[in-house]
Amino acid sequence: MKKNITSIGEILFDIYGTKKEFGGAPFNFIYHVNKLMGRANFVTAVGDDDNGKLMLEFLDRHNFSNEYIGVKKGIPTGAVLVKLNKNKEPEYHIKTNIAYDYISLTEDQKANILEKSGLIYFGTLCQRNNISRVTINYFFDSDLIKFCDLNLRQSFYSEEVIYDSLFAADILKLNIVELETVCGMFNIDFVEYQKSVKELMNKFKIDYIALTKGEDGADLFSKSESVSIKHEVTSILDKVGAGDAYSAVLAVGI
Repeated sequence: MKKNITSIGEILFDIYGTKKEFGGAPFNFIYHVNKLMGRANFVTAVGDDDNGKLMLEFLDRHNFSNEYIGVKKGIPTGAVLVKLNKNKEPEYHIKTNIAYDYISLTEDQKANILEKSGLIYFGTLCQRNNISRVTINYFFDSDLIKFCDLNLRQSFYSEEVIYDSLFAADILKLNIVELETVCGMFNIDFVEYQKSVKELMNKFKIDYIALTKGEDGADLFSKSESVSIKHEVTSILDKVGAGDAYSAVLAVGI
């Protein structure tokens, strides 16, 4: 049986002034996976408000099952205020106590995901609340390939969450700033980032680490080799979601 890729985490609206776009790293990731594979599970939660209805309609139009999508009464759907700086890089203001903080699954749903999936993707933002964190952590001891995309946002992470996520991960994707943050947490030298990546890989027993470096491209490390890719981009609209598209291609490839 061909296995699915499952993403667990937030879906939200990125709000740019009067305009809003679908967003959230786990959603962006699984949207691209579904386009590439036609087989994708998305585990998330929305509110029973107008934004939640828009999200459910969008997902239905793009052939996503709602089997693992909870609707939380009286809790708003996720939203992030986004401002692009002079380098077209996003700066985020993330709202709290919203639907994706309360992601839960039944025992039957968990069993179905374990049976039908080959890889599960998760990040750290959605682990800020214990309910969603427990749901995500359930899969850490499973035989699924675990893909951790750190996506450190504002103050919505802790050393404990990062430590547990890294130890669970078979694949880790992070950017150069996040690498420096993680190295600082776990006493890893950051003078040469290639050595830092190798030490991080050994410390947490990670099979692959993907390091994105903005305009300098990306590096992919395995236990035995590494490859560096840089592509010249002549026109940039904005960089929101670029790393999530990269993660999707990486997950499908692996």
